[in-house]
Amino acid sequence: MLQPSGMDAMILPPMVEWSHWIIKRVLQPGDVGFDATVGNGNDLVMMASLVGEQGLVIGCDVQEHAIESAKTRAAQQGLSDRVRLYVESHVNIDRICADTCITQLRAIMFNLGYLPGGEKSIHTNRETTIAALRKSLELLAPGGVMTIVAYRGHVHGAEETRDVLAWCNDLPVTQFEVVQCNSPLIERAPIGIAIARRIIR
Repeated sequence: MLQPSGMDAMILPPMVEWSHWIIKRVLQPGDVGFDATVGNGNDLVMMASLVGEQGLVIGCDVQEHAIESAKTRAAQQGLSDRVRLYVESHVNIDRICADTCITQLRAIMFNLGYLPGGEKSIHTNRETTIAALRKSLELLAPGGVMTIVAYRGHVHGAEETRDVLAWCNDLPVTQFEVVQCNSPLIERAPIGIAIARRIIR
């Protein structure tokens, strides 16, 4: 008879892996993706491995050491030539894309909160996050997808998650598909959100 193996033995994927699964369904060689919260570079490297030599992944983070860490990780994977990184807030996604002559993005990723292992006082906040999401949606190509992983486990994260969900609920269903993934059993568990722009024919 099988015995319970504890909380660490997860069968279902954590939200970050779920968001990767969503992105992998959409992002193709030659596409352009955007990592709006680079952090340690995990999402960035995953997207860069998908876009191929002709594609591009742009990333930004307000912390310079996060950008340097991501640069190192991309270089270790041989992906530096398809990555451009900026020490910027994601609220400037429109200007960053304009400076890079990019008008549409196939995939955009947000991993909210603070840098794992970093300074917890430096974190995303609801005002700039909502502004960045609005701008990101304007850049999202038809058939493209944006993922958001939001963390409810700290006070700022709970407020931010609440506002992000409210913003998502107001999106017009004729233009966007919106899917939420969360654990109903753990109140403070992260929430995953995926937003796809419909292809209107």
